[in-house]
Amino acid sequence: MAIVVQQGSASVSTASSQGIAVDSIISRLARECGDKPPDGYLSLKWLEDRYRQVWSASDWPFTLKTGVFQTVARITAGTVTVTNGSTTVTETTTNENGWSSAIEGRYFRALGDKAFYPISTFTNGTPDSLTLERAYEGTTGTDKSYSIFQHIYSLGSDVGRIDGISDLNQGRFLREISSDHLDETFPNRTTYGESELWANAGRDANDIYRVELYYIPSSVRGFQYRYKQEAPYLTSGADKTVPHIFESLLRHGWKADYWRWRGSMDDATGQEQAWSGQEEMLFSKELSEMSAREAQNRPPSKMRLADRYIRHRFYRA
Repeated sequence: MAIVVQQGSASVSTASSQGIAVDSIISRLARECGDKPPDGYLSLKWLEDRYRQVWSASDWPFTLKTGVFQTVARITAGTVTVTNGSTTVTETTTNENGWSSAIEGRYFRALGDKAFYPISTFTNGTPDSLTLERAYEGTTGTDKSYSIFQHIYSLGSDVGRIDGISDLNQGRFLREISSDHLDETFPNRTTYGESELWANAGRDANDIYRVELYYIPSSVRGFQYRYKQEAPYLTSGADKTVPHIFESLLRHGWKADYWRWRGSMDDATGQEQAWSGQEEMLFSKELSEMSAREAQNRPPSKMRLADRYIRHRFYRA
């Protein structure tokens, strides 16, 4: 892979199969700034932002991966006592339900109710009890049947985009649907069984990608997912960029950010914004060329039905 290193008005071609060390890029860029280089934090942040922008613009084969996650079984053992306006749910008969701290973060629903409630804590007592994140809105009762379930799952820490999910037991792909359309079509998520749909569920507290499955899984099942790897974070030192990304591309993006920053300083000459715009234009041009070049290496993708047709099929079913 040829790496183009631009220094001043000259262009130098060098061969690289290992990528470029982060410190080497930053050092060369700093020298181009004369006596007004940015501090190390800003310099690394600009490079990091541009690197992630370039990474997301193309699907290189090495960024396309697979992972597996496993669902948990629905819990329905025993019965419970619930009170309208209370966040506490207790088992009717001590130690009959088989609860543990593992159910924290899952969801509770009393039989006959449409509403479901996130479980914040489990208390091991006589009897065991649960604390819901909001007060129970249904009718007070004892000996009520119930379900504890999980329909949202966190995936691998490096997942940036999901391209498909398949049920390993059934040997079939789930249909993707937007979270908005899932809420419109199945607002209460009342059906349990073999999952047929999946939707993006945002990210958890650790910034890890999550998906929601519907129908709500009733049993332990394995699911495989295909995904685009998220761009790794760059750190100062010997960490290297991937060799597929030209240094000149990162340089143009970095210099666009640099001149925008310099234009906000007291000693700005008034030309900095124009220089920033020129670098941004060169960055966009080279990024488009890279994307077009890489697109030629990708096979055609399968078309999918629009969400409204998926909803229509489920309504008819």
